[in-house]
Amino acid sequence: MPAPDLFPSPPIPVRVFTTDDSTERAVRQCDAGLRRQLTPRQLGMIALGGAIGTGLFLRRAVSVWLAGPGVILSHVAAGCERVL
Repeated sequence: MPAPDLFPSPPIPVRVFTTDDSTERAVRQCDAGLRRQLTPRQLGMIALGGAIGTGLFLRRAVSVWLAGPGVILSHVAAGCERVL
């Protein structure tokens, strides 16, 4: 006996929003020049950057919890200094 489907997927709508024909043609013309040209190495680098960025973001949350709001102010000051 197969397991029951606990989370049945809803039916996929054919069109999420309605557009007129001119808008649809314009979108297809813009998309016509796009190509998938990322190499596996580039995709891996994007994934690595996302993982490192997430780790830095979560680590800052711990430092804010330990040190208080002064950490946020120091990040803002460092950002302003970098811009100037």
